[in-house]
Amino acid sequence: MDLRLHDDSESIPIIIEMTNNGSIQIEDSCLGHDQTVREQDPNQNNDPGNRQTFKFSKISNRKKIVLIFCGLANFMTTCAKALLIPFFPVKAARKGMGIFMIGFVFSVYQLVVFMASPVIGKYMTRIGVKFVYLSGVFVGGSCAILFGTLDKGPDGICFIVMSILVRCVEALGFAAFMTASMTLISSEFPNHVGSVLALLKTCSGIGLMIGPIIGGFLYDLGGYGLPFYTLGVVNLLFGVVFWKFIPNVKHDNNKTVHNKSIFHLFRSFLLVFSMCVVFLVLAELNVMFSTLAIHLNQLDISASNIGFMNAILALVYIVTTPVAGYLTDVKNLPSTLIIIGQFVGFLFCLLNGPSHFIPFIKASVWSIGVALFLCGVYFGCLLAPAMKCMVNGALQLGYERNADTCALVSGLFNSAFALGGFVGPIAGGAMIQERTCIRLCITVSRSLICFSIRRGNFIH
Repeated sequence: MDLRLHDDSESIPIIIEMTNNGSIQIEDSCLGHDQTVREQDPNQNNDPGNRQTFKFSKISNRKKIVLIFCGLANFMTTCAKALLIPFFPVKAARKGMGIFMIGFVFSVYQLVVFMASPVIGKYMTRIGVKFVYLSGVFVGGSCAILFGTLDKGPDGICFIVMSILVRCVEALGFAAFMTASMTLISSEFPNHVGSVLALLKTCSGIGLMIGPIIGGFLYDLGGYGLPFYTLGVVNLLFGVVFWKFIPNVKHDNNKTVHNKSIFHLFRSFLLVFSMCVVFLVLAELNVMFSTLAIHLNQLDISASNIGFMNAILALVYIVTTPVAGYLTDVKNLPSTLIIIGQFVGFLFCLLNGPSHFIPFIKASVWSIGVALFLCGVYFGCLLAPAMKCMVNGALQLGYERNADTCALVSGLFNSAFALGGFVGPIAGGAMIQERTCIRLCITVSRSLICFSIRRGNFIH
């Protein structure tokens, strides 16, 4: 745009031009120089002196409602996801399902989330963020109820096929809900993405920790169906409440974003690197989960103590995640957190074996306990800064800070998250037979540490 203004007294032309990067260039022909004034995006807060700590009491009622219900929904959906861990393998084995297929029922959930999340993120704002969010909650609750009826069907192939189908549909609902949830918080809290995401991940961590406890208790109380019926009905009731209180997200109808392929975002090194961090964190975590029981059994540790060891990781993660969110948003330290997280992950891999690099430390309860503590710190340090870096990577490519961009980035984040969850258990089972698990994890951590330091100036 080229707009010429004239001063009536001296007839001096002043040219005001809107440049492509969103700035206003003012040319004064009398003075012979340009002035450039950049439009300030009200949603951006790039001045370190203006950054404020996220405080629940200071936000509007609308944002409080969004945060509370997103937190509750994250807790309920992850709780329902982890519900079947204590009893399903035993029940499935009685119904004629082999060990490999039991593992596949768990893994296929993550595979579907990996494939569906980017597509949902691409088209979410056209469909409606609120509609996608609520559809995910309702589908998840309905599938939980359906899963509770599978024990009444015939054994063998029918049970296997129906289990896989119901888990796949449930995973579609989970992908829709999680992508919409992250889009909501990114749109409502653009300056506190790390802090709010950390709070939601804390709710998810609590759900994953409590879900197996609730599932085991309800299974002992009323059999196979009761845990699924209870959580399914609760999810459906919450969905009705969410319909009333979850706000609509404004759609900017940005054709530029819609016409671009999802793969256009992969031009950003920052975004791709952050996705790799998320994938590898989840892969290493699930490698550990899939092999920990076997590792601890070699030390003659009881099942109850194994559960307590897992609780160490969950508790440390719940404490660490909000701290990482604060440091990401207020102190603007995403690159520092990623580098620290990789160092902590390296130490975790050393102690979890322990590695042959430290022959003076033998496998024991205390060494594995310290390793799990470090794993909780490792996991908690990386998710919030990785999401913030992915958003920044999209902005560097020229994407606007709006619901469309948040939906695309959220879909890719959830996709990387789920891919790590899918690959981890399979890789863990394969590698433990060759005893290469710990060495591979150490190699990956070493590589990421070096890469993080080398490109650390790019992670801002």
